[in-house]
Amino acid sequence: MKGLGKIAIGSIVAAAAGLGCLDPYVTTEEWYGDRDDETSSGGSSSSSSSSGGIDEVGPPSFGETVSLAEAPPPISGGTIAVSPDDQVVVVADPDRGHVQAVSLAGHLALLGTVDVGLASRPERVAFDDAQRAHVVLRGTGEVETFAVPSLTSLARRKVCPEPRGIAWDHRLRMLHVACATGELVSLSPDGSGSPTVRLVRDDLRDVVVTSNGLRVSTFRDAKVFDVTFGEGMNVTLKELFSSLGERNVAWRMIAAPRPRSDEQAKEDDVLVAGQRPGGPVPTVPEYYGVTGCTSDGPMPVLLRRGALVPVPTAVLPVDLATTDEHIYIVAAANGHTRGAPTVMRLPLFSGIVPCMRAERGIVVPGQPTSIARTHRLADEVVVLSRQPARLHVVRGLEVETSITLSDESREDTGHAIFHANSGKGLACASCHPDGRDDGHAWTSADIGARRTPSLLGTIAGTAPYHWDGTAADMHAVADLTFRARMQGPALETKQTDALGGWLGKLPRMATAAPRDEAAVARGKALFDRAGACASCHAGPLGTNNATVDVGTGLRVQVPPLVGVSTHAPYFHDGRAATLAAVLAAEHGRVSLDAAARADVEAYLRTF
Repeated sequence: MKGLGKIAIGSIVAAAAGLGCLDPYVTTEEWYGDRDDETSSGGSSSSSSSSGGIDEVGPPSFGETVSLAEAPPPISGGTIAVSPDDQVVVVADPDRGHVQAVSLAGHLALLGTVDVGLASRPERVAFDDAQRAHVVLRGTGEVETFAVPSLTSLARRKVCPEPRGIAWDHRLRMLHVACATGELVSLSPDGSGSPTVRLVRDDLRDVVVTSNGLRVSTFRDAKVFDVTFGEGMNVTLKELFSSLGERNVAWRMIAAPRPRSDEQAKEDDVLVAGQRPGGPVPTVPEYYGVTGCTSDGPMPVLLRRGALVPVPTAVLPVDLATTDEHIYIVAAANGHTRGAPTVMRLPLFSGIVPCMRAERGIVVPGQPTSIARTHRLADEVVVLSRQPARLHVVRGLEVETSITLSDESREDTGHAIFHANSGKGLACASCHPDGRDDGHAWTSADIGARRTPSLLGTIAGTAPYHWDGTAADMHAVADLTFRARMQGPALETKQTDALGGWLGKLPRMATAAPRDEAAVARGKALFDRAGACASCHAGPLGTNNATVDVGTGLRVQVPPLVGVSTHAPYFHDGRAATLAAVLAAEHGRVSLDAAARADVEAYLRTF
């Protein structure tokens, strides 16, 4: 960002405050690295691999419509890891159910492929000090350990219903696995012994071991906690930073480069790529979008020590990596937009800057989803693209070399539409990360606040859609949402059918085993009694698809209860922060005492 170093600190702070990006307690620090090598808006050093100011790109292109019988999962990121000796990259491919090893020594070479099965959904990867690779099998709730480079399976262990992040703790000689169902699981690297399961907090996403200790992040509110193990199964959490009071989405957390000062080093040791909800009510009814550093929709951001740095072009920032000189962010949503950068390069920073609008972009072929650094050079990363399946070595702003990992196509038009940049800086997955919801109630000029619904296991058989039930089918949803709100291109009928087909195949999240079976049984009896909850929340999905007023003053759709404990806040406008608050509000004009409410909540958590 040429010339930024010449701007007075006070001007930067004032500008940031004017954008709503800077809270009073956050101070602006000096950027790391050489800022003069960053071009201003519109610059480009290579027409084939990089791009400058790209606040707005053209519409996506989806090619021939294809729908797969076995639908590819939502993009999650973080599915590659480089071995400690920089000789091997282990790739987890959730689209094909593969775990692969690629040699970095000399020319790229595929060393081996293990088919762990599509249902296993391999994702996060971590190496230990003995060159073993540990892969999270998200679909089956397991971790599988491989010898590298042979990919010989050494152990496969159950850890929790919904495992997400994984990290190696060289001090304790243990692996840590963070689970969306709230567990933090510690296990030996060689498969010996039984895992230690500690209940920590719902919606865990990533776990990172730093020089200062163990950190965990949460997904839908983008909080970062320091973790201290106590006696027995006790855990102490200290919140290090969050999304500055706004609900956010933390796509990915990694260890940050060590800050220059020892004082910063105490807590300034992780970096998070995520999204923050936009600011004012949209002036155009039913429109959400990102324009420059302002947004009525989900703004991609970097978080460090609680400071938010808007990065508007990194649409769907599902993964990131740092080198000695730069931060690289995967912008997964640009994979179907011709010429749009899919990996952004920014200077390292500490504290906050108003907005990183002039970042360099790299057009990495395919649909990049994951990135990791090597230590062979000061500025080298490896990037994985899901379709086609390729691994790329990127140095600076150039793709140096690539290797094809599989010829099996996993292109699915519904999946592509869901993850595509509409052309206005957002994708369907921006508000529905992982197919879930962002935990936010969006406000527009004409309809007021509407909470984002989860899509996991809630689409097939639940029409009409939208809170007011005005979208009769998926064609109406595509027209009202993708075309009107997101300003994307009008979809053809077959494309909309593909989108609906893909969404209808999204599985529900797994739930943790009930802690009190008796409470669940009592809650179910209360739920099912005549005139109570089940009169509206009927059937396996927990909805009769009716449009009713339950005391909010507005007739809205009865929402499905699939995964209801995972997508607070509640009601159409998000007015209830917890399930307990919903039940205390005499929801549906059913009055329960405190004990009964606790029992019903226990039952709801099993949906």
